[in-house]
Amino acid sequence: MTTFLFWNLNRKPLEKEVATLCYEKNVDVLILAELLQGKPRKPQETIEQAEQRMLKALNIHPSVEYIAQFNTLAKKTYFFYRNSIRDFKQIEDYGRFSFREVYPSSGDSIRVVAVHLESKYPSNDSSRQYHAVRNIIPEINQIEKKQGHYRTLVIGDFNMHPFEAGMVNADAFHAIMDRRVLKRPKAFGTRTVSGKDYRMFYNPMWSKLGDFRQEPSGTYYWDQSENNQFFWNAFDQAIIRQDLLGHFSEDNFHVISEIAGTSLLKEELPGIDSIQFSDHLPILITLKTSS
Repeated sequence: MTTFLFWNLNRKPLEKEVATLCYEKNVDVLILAELLQGKPRKPQETIEQAEQRMLKALNIHPSVEYIAQFNTLAKKTYFFYRNSIRDFKQIEDYGRFSFREVYPSSGDSIRVVAVHLESKYPSNDSSRQYHAVRNIIPEINQIEKKQGHYRTLVIGDFNMHPFEAGMVNADAFHAIMDRRVLKRPKAFGTRTVSGKDYRMFYNPMWSKLGDFRQEPSGTYYWDQSENNQFFWNAFDQAIIRQDLLGHFSEDNFHVISEIAGTSLLKEELPGIDSIQFSDHLPILITLKTSS
C-alpha cells in the first residue's frame, strides 16, 4: 500500500501538524502547496529553508525518515517522500503542474501529477483553470504514451469543483463520478466525441459532496454574499486513470478533518478553523501497490 497526502497550507507554520498527520496515517508521499511563509510575492524564507523546516519536523520520529527534492523547478508544489519508497524521479515541471514517477517498495510505479491551479477569486469564473488544464492534458497524454503505462494519479488544489468544465469536459481532465463507466467493455477508459477518443479519469471526490457522510462536504469553505454560493467547495481532489482502479478502494480516500484528536473545523458553525490551521483541509488517498 502506498499512501499520498496533499495539503495546501495557506502559508501557515503547520509543520508539526503535518508531521503528526504523516506519522498517524503512515504517509509515503507528501505533497504540499503554499509551503513558504509570508506573503505570496514576499515570502519570509527561501524554498530550501522551507523544505528544511518541514524535513526537521517530519524526521522527529527516529523510526521514520523523509527525503525532499531540493532545488527543483517546481515552485507551486513541494514533494517529500519516505525512505520506504524505492525511487522517486522528477519527470517534468510546468509551473502549476509537476510530474513525478514514484516507485513503491514493491509493485509497479505510479505517475504522480501534482497541481496547484490559480485561484478563481474574487470572481467565480473558472475559465483560467479550464485553459490551464487544456494546455497540460496533451503533456499528460504524451508522457503516458512515452512511458507506456496509464498508472496516473493527479492530486492537488484544482481550484475547481468536480462538476466544472475543467474537470469533466472531454478535452479537459474528463474526470467522471462512476468507476463502471471507465470499465465498459472495449472502451479501455476512453470516450469518443466527434470522432476523437478522449481518455478518462475517475474522481472519487464526487462521493464526498453533501452531508450524508461523517466527513466534511468539501475541502474549502467560503461564505460570502454572492448569488451563486456553495459554501463547501471540493477544490482539493485526487483523480486516477483506469489502470489504477484495481489498486483503489472507496475506503482509502478521505478528507481529513482531525489530527491526533484535534479538529481542524470550527466548533459550532460549519467551516474550517483557518485561524489555527489552513483554510484548506488535507486529502489522503491510498493505493494498493504490492505485486
